[in-house]
Amino acid sequence: MNCRWLKAFGPILLTLAFATAAEAQNYPNRPVTLVVPFAPGGLSDVPARIFAAITQERTRATFIVENKTGASGVVGATHVLRGEPDGYTLLVNALADVQNLHYLSVPYDPIKDFALIGQMTEGPPLVLIVDAKLPYKNLAELIADAKANPTKISFSTSGPATSPAIALTQLNALAATKIQDVPYRGSGEAAAAVVSGAVQGTFTFLTGAKPLVDDGKARVLAVAYPQRI
Repeated sequence: MNCRWLKAFGPILLTLAFATAAEAQNYPNRPVTLVVPFAPGGLSDVPARIFAAITQERTRATFIVENKTGASGVVGATHVLRGEPDGYTLLVNALADVQNLHYLSVPYDPIKDFALIGQMTEGPPLVLIVDAKLPYKNLAELIADAKANPTKISFSTSGPATSPAIALTQLNALAATKIQDVPYRGSGEAAAAVVSGAVQGTFTFLTGAKPLVDDGKARVLAVAYPQRI
């Protein structure tokens, strides 16, 4: 997961680097906003809030997390892009921002229009979960039912071109199934749709799936990762 600053902020960083120590220490002298382009509780949101709390404690400055959702992260990224390149509005995003270039028409280039500040955390693997009340005990049973009943099964995703949506597309292609994609505004909402019975399953990140599995609300059928967890 990456914090990205506007490319235009680069020269300001350079100016601070050659400024006096007193001038450099003035940053931040007002609230810093971390824009998360997905819903609260998701893969980008939780690390952003932890980062904001720790940084606020260490710097005594104010760090605010603001969720600006929509269009698979494009709304939040565009908001940051149109803001002032002064270092007080940062974008916290996942790999989906790069994936969007291949699947969506976006008003920016995440490589040229944003500058990478650093990596906040290593993203956990995707897991395929289903409602624990459903009879599927393994992936083969799910695929067999999906083939026998092409319109019966639907999966929630966190929006077009996000990792869960791409994983579902790959599953349909590899298994020759037609599991329906029902987009939500974030991975938290997508997982909640599974346990509420609105959809049968979803691909979600391990961090979000584990509490649901531990509570007996969801069952893991597969891991989208080269190794077992």
